[in-house]
This record gives sequence, C-alpha cells and structure tokens, in this order.
Amino acid sequence: MITITICDDDQIELKEIETMVCRCLVEQRVEYRMYTFSSPDNMLYEMSDNQISDIYVLDVSMPEKDGFTMIEEIRTFY
Repeated sequence: MITITICDDDQIELKEIETMVCRCLVEQRVEYRMYTFSSPDNMLYEMSDNQISDIYVLDVSMPEKDGFTMIEEIRTFY
C-alpha cells in the first residue's frame, strides 16, 4: 500500500490534485491511503505523530511555508 500526502493552500487545486491522483491509482489498481492538508503546519503536526508518507505532493508557493521549506522539515522525520 502506498501512502500519499497532498498539501495545497488552495482548496480547489487541492481537490483537483486529489481527484487526479486517485483516478491514476485506481486505474493502475494500486492500493493507497491519502491525506490532504490545506495548511503546511497542520501537515507537519500530523507527521509528528509518525504519519509519514511514501509520496508528497506539495504546493511550492504558499504564504505560510513554501514546498521547498516543507521538504527540509519532512526530511527531519526520516
């Protein structure tokens, strides 16, 4: 099973990304678990509870934290 986390501050884009990823995984018959967040801080808080994903899809331009900063923080959990 693959675990995927998506983070985007734009709710519409977040839903579109979620839909596209789900469609691809279903077509390929891949079992998955998906987490979506509209706040980088909420996502990182959840990760502190050992919810580490295999794949991250991050918005690179968010007001709180950009995706590049988030990657650096995610690396501390590994």
